[in-house]
Amino acid sequence: PADGRRLVKSVCLKIAHECLYEMNRLTAVTPTSAIASILLTEDRRGISVKQLGERITNLVRLVQKRKGKIATIFTQTNNDSVVDNALNVMTKVVKVRDGLVMQCDENSCIELAMYRNQILHHFIHESLVSIAVMSLYKNHHTMHSEDYYYQEVVNKGEIMQCTQFLSKLLKHEFMYKPSTSFIQNFDETLDFMISDEKILSDEWINDSNANCIRINEGMYDLMFFLAMLIWPFIDTYWIISISLKSLLPNKILSEKEFASICSRNAEIKYFEGEIDFFECVGIHSINNALKWFLSQRILSTQSVVIAKSNFLTQSRGTTVSVVMLSESYRKQSSIDELSNIIDSYRKPTKSKRGKQNKKISTHNLNQYLIKKSKL
Repeated sequence: PADGRRLVKSVCLKIAHECLYEMNRLTAVTPTSAIASILLTEDRRGISVKQLGERITNLVRLVQKRKGKIATIFTQTNNDSVVDNALNVMTKVVKVRDGLVMQCDENSCIELAMYRNQILHHFIHESLVSIAVMSLYKNHHTMHSEDYYYQEVVNKGEIMQCTQFLSKLLKHEFMYKPSTSFIQNFDETLDFMISDEKILSDEWINDSNANCIRINEGMYDLMFFLAMLIWPFIDTYWIISISLKSLLPNKILSEKEFASICSRNAEIKYFEGEIDFFECVGIHSINNALKWFLSQRILSTQSVVIAKSNFLTQSRGTTVSVVMLSESYRKQSSIDELSNIIDSYRKPTKSKRGKQNKKISTHNLNQYLIKKSKL
């Protein structure tokens, strides 16, 4: 009976996964989601209305090439009207000044991210591969010119290892394409990026006896766009990883209090220039990311009944969830190791960050994954 229940649960989860994935695919891309995606993937404060219209046209083409649905307004109305109507709807989060479209303020990022999330599922697999490729370049954390990325090649096997780590890290964020294995998804995605989109090319390097991948000339902007869709999520996980030190050595905090600490740290890092994405401050994003830290037994949680509460919103006898570090993470070195690995996939900046941004080799990554799988 127990085996039968497990089988039924497994089948139900598989069907639910496939249904949710198909529902995502059937969700039409709207002008508001397109504008939000473009604004949040720009590495500038604003974009001209004309450029915005051109970028929307390109984005629609990319979605259609991936067999995604587009809102009917794109085919019924000219592009200028589509942009103008959408901007009128988004006046609380987007402003137009002297022909430039920009976010109203930092808090607008959080609402714009909700619009953008309607489009992510069309690009998620390519985004993971793009970040994996870019993270393997030498001195990844320093911003380089486009030409730099066309001059080097990276090992295909290492790309697969890094992509697999990212897919596991972000498994609570996205609904991946149902398949028999990660390798099947990875190979299909890489083939699409090489054969269909011509973003990448592969070649055999005799000196290293390995199949290597190169970014095709003129394709850096598209790679950067794909990576920018996912980099904010990775920053949220990095913020949580560096916030784990607030639990050293044996502190116990409520989940609400720990999430608030993470949010404050994200805001500080944003204004210090350590992160580029203000949406990392959002408590909802932090709470969702905490699921991974709990599933990986980095954090442990339990419910406790508090006899006397210090929180104004809670009364005597309230049950709250508390978090604490698992035993294997009650050392600064263990937290540093984790945060360094996550940090190696973050967005490059125009200036070098600190020592915590040391590049992590795939050898170290494999050793880390093997070690943690034995816990």
